[in-house]
Amino acid sequence: KEGANKLKKTALASLALVVGAFLVYSLATAPKVEGPYTPGPVHWHANISLTACGEPIKFPRVPPGQMLGPEVRHLHENDSKIHIESQVQRKEDIMVGAFLADIGVPFSEKQLGPFKEGDACPDGKTGKVGFTVNGAPSMEYEKHVMRDGDRIDIRFE
Repeated sequence: KEGANKLKKTALASLALVVGAFLVYSLATAPKVEGPYTPGPVHWHANISLTACGEPIKFPRVPPGQMLGPEVRHLHENDSKIHIESQVQRKEDIMVGAFLADIGVPFSEKQLGPFKEGDACPDGKTGKVGFTVNGAPSMEYEKHVMRDGDRIDIRFE
């Protein structure tokens, strides 16, 4: 009987050790969850202008009474302002590239819509993508995190 009790205690201690090690490992390797990007709901607007070879790139038509894109970043009908509404969970949710992907416009430092760096405009000049925020050149391109009042100008020229 004494041997059986000793075996039980050893088995329980081993089980507790394995469970404890698993818990420590799980906590150490769990993905880190960031808190919300904004402390609460926001209602921001960013103005955006897209041009290629001197001609405006039109946004897709938004059906009356609807919005184009998810609640956190979208357009309303007859409006070229990006509306950022709700509590923003991650800064990636309000990056220019995420918005343009929503509306089907490929964008990077080398592409704007169907135009890729090195393509020629109708005037024969080779074009490249330019990106400014609030009048200042920016190298953030699709990774720019939009803020209230931003004036974003993206050009292929």
